[in-house]
Amino acid sequence: MPGLGQIVFALVSVLAWLNPARPDLPGTVPRDERRALTIELLIVFAITFGLSGLRSLLSLIDDVLDYSKIETGQLVLEEVAFDVREFMDSSLSLMAVPAGHKGLDLIGDVAPDCPPVLLGDVTRLRQIVVNLLSNAVKFTARGEVALTVRATPGDGDEMLLEVAVR
Repeated sequence: MPGLGQIVFALVSVLAWLNPARPDLPGTVPRDERRALTIELLIVFAITFGLSGLRSLLSLIDDVLDYSKIETGQLVLEEVAFDVREFMDSSLSLMAVPAGHKGLDLIGDVAPDCPPVLLGDVTRLRQIVVNLLSNAVKFTARGEVALTVRATPGDGDEMLLEVAVR
């Protein structure tokens, strides 16, 4: 039986092929068939690997679709209000299980002078931070992985968010 990684790679490849942002790919599937196939693939994956596996797959699919949008110049960054502490906590919670398996502590710290709510593309920011956290967990043998968040003044009313993983 193929491993989870092989199955995820195959599914992501199929979903990239089904991606409507890439009509240049040979044999592009019509929109109604694409939806049905995508839903079917996600259901099979959820039954086989459970909810956490499905979340991982959906995250990979988002990454593939974002890459495709970048290639075609269609990526638009959102500007929505988000809670900085919730962003940090949710990013850390996604890595709690792998860190726990390795006996690593996950630490999060928001600087006291950081505004509690900021405007930005929290989805893209979370993708980047979770990727950094994942690498930190993967390559840390013992101890802790820390996520720190602080804001510094930018131009005019803007704030620059500084996020560090160590």
